[in-house]
Amino acid sequence: MLDNMTKKIPNLNPNAISRIAAGTVIIGGEIKTQCDIRFDGDYTGNITSQSRVIIGETAHLKGEIRCESLDVFGTLEGDVFVKDTMTIKSEASFTGHIQSSRLVIELGAKFEGDNHPYVENKA
Repeated sequence: MLDNMTKKIPNLNPNAISRIAAGTVIIGGEIKTQCDIRFDGDYTGNITSQSRVIIGETAHLKGEIRCESLDVFGTLEGDVFVKDTMTIKSEASFTGHIQSSRLVIELGAKFEGDNHPYVENKA
């Protein structure tokens, strides 16, 4: 059913960052993208990106994230699988399980969970 509702949007600039859920918008579901993506609102669901995911200062996300790199400025709760580097910024809050090649937790960040080396999912 979702495939019938999906609209193809031309990729005008592959280096551009897509911005999702600005302001007071609340979104749920599943997002798959090949480009950088930034969240600045509330989102519940799974995110798969072949690039960078940014959780903005005002964002509250709950779900699973699979991506190349992840920067958390806001609140994130869930399991994350990061091929390269995950950074939890000083004003951020993270609760969950992490698989990453590198993890950076800045002074002042709230972290509750565990971290393990990234393992590529071959399934």
